[in-house]
Amino acid sequence: MAKKKKNSNKKKHKLGLKGQILLCMAIITSTIFIASAVFLLIAMIPTFVALIVDRSKERLKSYTIGFLNFAGAFPFLMDIITTEHTIDYAIIIASQPLTIAIIYAAAAMGHLINWAVVGIIANILVQKGQKRLSTIQKRQATLKERWGPEVTGELDLDEDGFPLEMEATRAPAKN
Repeated sequence: MAKKKKNSNKKKHKLGLKGQILLCMAIITSTIFIASAVFLLIAMIPTFVALIVDRSKERLKSYTIGFLNFAGAFPFLMDIITTEHTIDYAIIIASQPLTIAIIYAAAAMGHLINWAVVGIIANILVQKGQKRLSTIQKRQATLKERWGPEVTGELDLDEDGFPLEMEATRAPAKN
């Protein structure tokens, strides 16, 4: 009998019941509002790319780009909904260079905001870590001065836990 090999590297991503219901609702809604769906499909391309590229667990870059991408597309989407809700009109609006420039510039702003915030937070965390390291080193120096080099953990110990070079490392006693 041949043993079945388990491939733990490939994880199947299954939709739960909520995911299946949401997918069905999205399909039904997009067929009812086909003009809006066509426009958003074109307008939200930067968000789709960000979803594919962003491999982080939280997908914060995708959220930032997506929200600002939608914010840039929203005025044009409202124009389509309130004026003439047809596929032809949606394609006309989406094919105008100024429309695409505004929508994609908003998505680019999302990318810029994400880049800046990540850089600022990383810088703050590095500075906080350096300050913590400095505080720990000062505390270690104080403890070493007070208790001697035995507390550093740098001395070799015998089987009973006593330093082997204790006499050699200690300063001579003052009389």
